[in-house]
Amino acid sequence: MKLQLQYTADHWEAWYRLAQCYDLELEEEVLWSADKMNGDRPLLVRLQKSSIHCYVMALSTAIRCADSSFGTAEKLSDMYHDFGMRLYASSREPFSMEVFWVGEEKHMSGEQVGMYKKTPFEEMSKYKLWKYAAELFKRSLADRPDFWMNHFMLRKCQWKMIAAAQEEYYQPNVPTMETVLNTFIRAIETCPKPSKSSQEPILEPHYKLASLVHKLVARGEMEFQDAAKLLQERPYNPRKGDPFVIESEEDWEIFILACFRQLRNLDKPHWHHRMIARVANVVYDESNPDYEKACLARSEFRKSIFTKTMSMQVWKPEAERPGRHFVYMRRYALFMARLLFLTDDKPSMELLAKRVRKRAVDYFKFGDVWNECCTIYLRLIRKAAAIPANVDEVFRGISQEVWEAYSQRLDDSIRDGSLSHPALDALRETIELKKLNNGLAKITPIDDMINDIWAVLYIQVVRDTPAIDVTALNQSQIDGEAAARPSGPMTLNHILTNTDASTPLPSVEVPRPRKLGINRKAVITRAEQSINRAAEAARPAAPTRPKNAASSSILPSTASSITSSAPRIEIPVAPSQQSARREDSSAPGSVHDSADDESDLSDVPDMDDLDGSLMFPNLMRRNGSGSVGHTPGPGSNG
Repeated sequence: MKLQLQYTADHWEAWYRLAQCYDLELEEEVLWSADKMNGDRPLLVRLQKSSIHCYVMALSTAIRCADSSFGTAEKLSDMYHDFGMRLYASSREPFSMEVFWVGEEKHMSGEQVGMYKKTPFEEMSKYKLWKYAAELFKRSLADRPDFWMNHFMLRKCQWKMIAAAQEEYYQPNVPTMETVLNTFIRAIETCPKPSKSSQEPILEPHYKLASLVHKLVARGEMEFQDAAKLLQERPYNPRKGDPFVIESEEDWEIFILACFRQLRNLDKPHWHHRMIARVANVVYDESNPDYEKACLARSEFRKSIFTKTMSMQVWKPEAERPGRHFVYMRRYALFMARLLFLTDDKPSMELLAKRVRKRAVDYFKFGDVWNECCTIYLRLIRKAAAIPANVDEVFRGISQEVWEAYSQRLDDSIRDGSLSHPALDALRETIELKKLNNGLAKITPIDDMINDIWAVLYIQVVRDTPAIDVTALNQSQIDGEAAARPSGPMTLNHILTNTDASTPLPSVEVPRPRKLGINRKAVITRAEQSINRAAEAARPAAPTRPKNAASSSILPSTASSITSSAPRIEIPVAPSQQSARREDSSAPGSVHDSADDESDLSDVPDMDDLDGSLMFPNLMRRNGSGSVGHTPGPGSNG
C-alpha cells in the first residue's frame, strides 16, 4: 500500500486499505494479551495515529477523486463506519483518548507578553470526538440504512454526547433523549433475526436498551411505567408481554432484573458476561453498602463468571471491541474484591489474590488491580486476627537482650507448635503474601502488618511465660564485653601515644550502654526467619543413602575383574639405593628451632615410608635378587 501511494497519492482506496492494515495490527497487539496495554503504550499510540491519519487522507481524497458508482458508494459507507469505530474505540478504555493528547509545546511571541510557550493547537475533547464519530455513522447510514451496527454505534455516540455535555457544560447541538431512544429502537428493528433454531440471536442492542432505560429511571428522568412499557414492546421481553404494574423502586428492580435474566437465558453459550455484571450492579449499590445485598451480588458473579477457586471465565462476544476484554476483567476483579471484603470472605480473597498475581496479562492496569487486592487482603487478615494498628510501639522501650530472650522463646513456641494464637496464622498468610508480591506492589503495608503481628505475639509470650531477670542479662553482657580491659605499658596504643615511662596507666573505660528500642527491620527479619524455619522443620527429611551404596551403584559389577586383569608395572630397586635414600633423608625439625628456618608443613615425608600398595594397587616391586614379589600390605605378616 505504501509503495502504491508513492506513485498514486490521490488513490483514496489505497489510503483506506492502509488504515485497515494499521487497525488489524493494533487489534493483534491488544486482542490476546494486556501486556502491550500495560507496558508499551507508545506503540499503541503510534498505530492509532497512523490509522487515523490514513482515514483522514482517505476521506479527503475520496471527496475530491471518488466516482459516483454504486460500488464506490458501498465502499465509502464501509470507510465511514470503520473510521467512526476507530475514533470511538480510541476515546474509550483501554486507549482513553491518549492518541489525542498534545504533549509538546512551541515557543511563541507576542507584542504584549513577549516570548512564551504554548501548545500548537487545542486538544480534541470527548464531546467533539463523539460528535464527529456520530456524523460518520450518519453518513454510513445513507447507503446502508439497514445495517444495525450503524444505528447501534450512533446511539452510543449520542448517549455519550449527552453525558459529556452535562460534565463539560457544553450545551449547543446536544441530542435529545427521545432521539437516542428512537435510534436504539431502530437498531433492534434492523437487527437480523436468527433463521434457524441453532443460530444465536444478537443480544447487544436489547441489552443496551434495557441498560439505558434503567439508568434513566435511576436518574429520575423517566417514569417507572413508561420505562416498563417501552421494554415490554420489544422482543425477548419477560412474561411474554404481560403488563407490569410498577409503583415503587422495589417493583422496578424486580422488573428490570427479570429483563436482564431473560436476556441471559437466551445466551446459550454464555458469551455475554455484561448481563451478569449488570444484574450484580443492580442488586448491590456500591454507594450504599449492605451485607445481604453484597452476598446476593457475590452469588450472581459465582454463577458463571467466577468459579469456586476464584478463576474468572470471561469470553469475548462477537461485537465486542478488541482490548475491552481486559478492561472488563479488571472491573470484575475489583468489584469482586470489594464484595469479598464486605462479606468477610478471607479464603476466597486469598484465592482471588493468587489468581490475579499469576495472570498479570489478563488485566488492564494490572498494577492497580494487584495493589487493590493486596490492600483488601491485608485488611481482611488484620480484621480476622484482630490485629490493632501501631502496636509495635512495645519495642521502643526494651533492650536488645530482653528482646532477644523473649523472641527466642517465641521462636521455640512456634517451632514446637505449643503456641496457639490467631495472629500466628495471620503472620504465615502475610509472609506468604509478601513472597507472592515479589516486590511488585509497595512493601510498606505488608511490613507494617508483619511488625504489628510480631508485636502481638511478643506481648502474648511476655504475658504467658516467666519473667526474665534483666539484671542477670545486663551482668552477663558486661562480663562478656572486652571494652573494659586496661591498656598496659607494652600495648601498641600506649607506645604510640606516650613514650614516657613515668606516665601513670590510663583508667579503665566504662562500656557505653546500648540504646533502647528495636529496629523495625530487625523485627521483620526475625519474624520471617521464625516462620521459614518452622516450615522447614515441618517438612519430612529426604532419605539419605550411604556412600558405599552410592559408589557401588555407580561402579559396574565387573570392576574387580577389570582391576585384577590390568597389567602390572615393575620398578627395579637395588638394596644399596634403598639404604642410601634413607640415610640422606633430613631429620625432623626441633621444637626449639626458629619457625623461619624450618616448618612442619614443608617437611615432606619420604616415599618409602608410605605403603605403595595403597597408592598403586597394581604396582610390583623387584628385589635385589631379581625376583618379583607383591608389595606387602599393612595387614600382611611378611
